[in-house]
Order: sequence, then structure tokens, then C-alpha cells
Amino acid sequence: MLTPNQCKALTDQLSVPWGTAELLCDGIRLQLQVERSSKTAIKYAVMVYIDGKIDWNLVNKPDDNARKFWREENKSAWPASHVAKFLKGFPKRSHARLIKEMGFDKKITYFWPHFNTPSNLIRKLKANCTHIELVGPEHLVNPGTSEVKHGN
Repeated sequence: MLTPNQCKALTDQLSVPWGTAELLCDGIRLQLQVERSSKTAIKYAVMVYIDGKIDWNLVNKPDDNARKFWREENKSAWPASHVAKFLKGFPKRSHARLIKEMGFDKKITYFWPHFNTPSNLIRKLKANCTHIELVGPEHLVNPGTSEVKHGN
């Protein structure tokens, strides 16, 4: 597991644009990179590459690794405005029954390979992985501090 100093160093490393880190989580190599997440706004997100790649087919139909390392997002299958328009002509006492019968309560689950903040990513990894370690000489942490050594 990561020590608190390593978590702080990893958070610092991934809090700057184009920051990178490499982790070994339960025997699977993760490359983490801060990249632009919006074409119009200046927003950055931490991208998670599993064994060096992102398979976008896994967003809708994830495998075990995508479920373990990527961010889960649940959305309603039906927009609230559509449900409200449909229910408008029915009495209120039947709304709950109709929502269940018509499937308006269904959710769609996606798994995205990006996290808005490094702390969200670290929290997800700590919850799902039994063994996490930093990989690579550029990510060695000075003992007793939260500083990251940069190899030169």
C-alpha cells in the first residue's frame, strides 16, 4: 500500500498539467497522465492507462480491470423531463407504479478512464486494490518528506 507521504507526492505530481506517474496495482501496470479534458475550457483530468492503453470499447462493456481502475458513472436511462411529460396525464397516486412498470427507473452505467482530481483516483485505487506501489525512478519519494525526486 502507499504510505501517506507517497499519496501526497502522487497527488502533487498529478496536480499539475501533463504530470505523469506509474503504479503497479495488484500486478497490473497503470500509467497515469494529466491531460486536457475539454476542447473549449482549460480543464485537466487524470487519465488512467491500463497496461499502456485505453480501450474505449470498455466504457459501455467493461472488463474486470476497467471496473477496478476506472471511474463509475450512473445516469438515468430517461431524462426527467420526458418522465414528467409522460406522467402529466396520470393521477399522482399511480406515478410510482408507472415509473416502475415503464422502466423509467432504469440506470445506465459507464466506466470512464479519467478522474477530475488525483485524490478521487487514489481513493478508488485504495478501495479496490490490495497492493499498490509506485514504479519508476522519477517517482521516488524522499523518506520523511512529501517531495518527489526528479531523476537528473
